[in-house]
Amino acid sequence: MTGARPRVLVAPVTVSPTKPLTPTHLKYLLSLDVLRRATATFAEVTFLYRHATFDGSHQVTGFWSYLDDRFPGREYADATEEEIGELYTTYHRTDAADVVDRGPRAGGPHPVSTRLLDIWAGHYRTLGMLDPVMGRDGPPLLDAEDVLALLAEHGLCVDGRALGAPVYLDATGEGLPLRVVVGADGRPNYLLPLLRELIPQAAAHDLVVLAHDTELRADYRTVAAILTVLGAKVTRFEVPRVAIDGVARSTRHGGWQGYTLSAIAAPLVDAHGPDAFRLGLRLYLIAELGRTARQSFSPARLRRWVRRAARLLDRCSGDPSAPPAELGGHLGAQAGARGYADPYQIMTTLLRRESDVPLDELLHVVTATEPADAGLGFSGSVPLQAVHRRNASEVFLTDARPGGRPPVRRFTAAALLPVAHPHYTAHTGEANRRLDPMLLLECCRQAETYAAHRFYGVEPDAAFVLKSWSLSLLPEALAPRPGRDTPVRLTIGARTRGLRTVGGAARGLVQDFDLWAAGRPIARARIEVGYVSRPAYTLLRSRGREAPPPSCPDPAPQTGEPVPPRWVGRGSPDDTLLLDLSTTPAASTARLRLPTGNISLFDHAQDHVPGTVLVEAARQLAAVVADRYHGKPPDRTVMTAMSASFSAYAELDAPIELHTPSAEEPARVRVVQGGTRIAEIGIALGLTAPGPAAEDGHGRRPPWARQPSLPG
Repeated sequence: MTGARPRVLVAPVTVSPTKPLTPTHLKYLLSLDVLRRATATFAEVTFLYRHATFDGSHQVTGFWSYLDDRFPGREYADATEEEIGELYTTYHRTDAADVVDRGPRAGGPHPVSTRLLDIWAGHYRTLGMLDPVMGRDGPPLLDAEDVLALLAEHGLCVDGRALGAPVYLDATGEGLPLRVVVGADGRPNYLLPLLRELIPQAAAHDLVVLAHDTELRADYRTVAAILTVLGAKVTRFEVPRVAIDGVARSTRHGGWQGYTLSAIAAPLVDAHGPDAFRLGLRLYLIAELGRTARQSFSPARLRRWVRRAARLLDRCSGDPSAPPAELGGHLGAQAGARGYADPYQIMTTLLRRESDVPLDELLHVVTATEPADAGLGFSGSVPLQAVHRRNASEVFLTDARPGGRPPVRRFTAAALLPVAHPHYTAHTGEANRRLDPMLLLECCRQAETYAAHRFYGVEPDAAFVLKSWSLSLLPEALAPRPGRDTPVRLTIGARTRGLRTVGGAARGLVQDFDLWAAGRPIARARIEVGYVSRPAYTLLRSRGREAPPPSCPDPAPQTGEPVPPRWVGRGSPDDTLLLDLSTTPAASTARLRLPTGNISLFDHAQDHVPGTVLVEAARQLAAVVADRYHGKPPDRTVMTAMSASFSAYAELDAPIELHTPSAEEPARVRVVQGGTRIAEIGIALGLTAPGPAAEDGHGRRPPWARQPSLPG
């Protein structure tokens, strides 16, 4: 990943916290969520969504004034969304014209809006939104008078206040009519706070995406014209309303009763699970209802889509040994000159049986949600033996909790990434200021191992047979780490598939992991593993041998020339894994070095080379090739994706060779022993952008350097 990723500002009009969320709002919010997630695979996305921006608009303050006049002293802490919706509808039907609007409230939003925002946070979690407290905070607004002065300087407003007349936005040069922005009474409408928010943000981005519903088209054309004159590149994204009983009406006119999220979600979640509901609702609202408002919302059609989503989730299990997918490249090409991912195009792509786009990766991007912490602890660590470790310094898992009754299909785990570690924070240059992907992979391995014993009945002495695994970093993971005094709290959501049991004990499974830090997704991983009883393993490992296999730390002696640590981005010779390196433009090879004194790689005695050692050796060979033939220096190179499949044990008593074509990117490394391929490992490498350790290169702090947003 380089600093060349475009910077995209997604700036939607917010849904005012005065009403219930109806199918129209759900379509709008989920379209924004898909747009945001998919665009972030190829661009740096800033999502500008804050309810407080429009707290001064008459649409909001008029309702607040009505409540204070008609129901003085009323409490709303226990009000339902539907009860508030009835008040909102009554206000617009009967009393709006008679209410004296007192304007913005001192001290923050009205209690009714605070209550709605709390309800919506729960809805956002039900929906699987990327940000469950969306809209609670945002950057400061530019001063209103400064905005009007800037507009006047560029001939973009007509200020009639000296004559007791309104202030108009003037985009007539673009063929658009004048639009009031400040009334003759001195009260601004929603367009002024919108410009106060957008103008200071637009200049720092390569593209501004203005998102709105079709009713606001005229206003947003004016806003787009103004920002364009001020130097921004602007495009608009419209979401049509959803009809109910043949009419696409505003919430203020009623007709939404029985169609709120509370009404439609519970039975479908109970019947099909939260993941199928989340995906099915997106597919129905975005893919089927699409870019028009011709069809009415149908609970029966939604049920069909939720059932289809459940089948899609089962089908898109992916191949854990597949090459690392460059999803961002596919979606960036699909976006083209538009500059952002179209939600309709994204969701319809998921429905194709064949596509150039890696569907499994795309499904992850669209559906990944931060797992509930379920009371997870981040202090201390799990017992060493529960994750097959002998040294406390190599245990990063702190807790894990099952997500339901047996058989456990989901669980959540917590890990604490150390601020300093002799292996995982011992890279050179810029690469050492990023999270080590191998550390993330190790956390997933520990979560899988812990769950195998605690949740799936695997015997304490059973042997674990790694068949394949993969890891893919998301852009947030490539931002520099904070200072050395800031440990990273990692939350891991795991989904178990293909569980095979014998006598109540698991004998094989596949687990998919979503990794989150500070409320942001940073990586995805998958592990396919089998479990073998100790007697069966002993028999398996003695087959074809006259004596039991040797055990580290006493492998066969090795000779050869180790690579210098700096060639592979390492700071210590103890971390280098390549001997007798040979590179040509056609092919590169090396022998595997076994530093069995390195406790991060060889924590305890084993009768084979661990899979993590083979992957790290493949990464090192790929790093050398990337430096010599692809212009990627190792001190600025980070592994962005990895996939590996294992077909045989890597023995300790025979040489192991690594081979890769030098011209290929991503690298494809074959691991060979005794003339037989025992593993194949794909490695994708990206360049880091230099920047302050506390920022990501665009002046924004990385997720683990930010405090999580809290409701309220």
